[in-house]
Amino acid sequence: MKHDPTKDNATGQGGEVDTANLSSSDSSSLSSRERRPLNVLATCGETSRHDLDRMAGYENTPDGVMRLRRLHGFDLPMKKRPFVDRDNRKVNIGYYSSSDLDREKFPITNVALEVA
Repeated sequence: MKHDPTKDNATGQGGEVDTANLSSSDSSSLSSRERRPLNVLATCGETSRHDLDRMAGYENTPDGVMRLRRLHGFDLPMKKRPFVDRDNRKVNIGYYSSSDLDREKFPITNVALEVA
């Protein structure tokens, strides 16, 4: 069964999210969990998924980014780049960044870096 992020509330306890009350331009509606990756991207710029997991305290950055996109209207572009892993295999890893629109919605003045 596929996970539906609109069925989770901010505490992760389940129940529906009232998306009508979520303003895509009001960063005050963001939880601290949602702010952390935005803080990292605002201060560090383009960041790999691995580093964003560590710095924002996430275990699953793609899910958190998806929620920010769907529920709050952020772009948060991701580009894949070649990388050689510890087994010397060529893989592609994702790097997230914030767009101009994202920076308007979550200006640098909102940043108080809360890295986990």
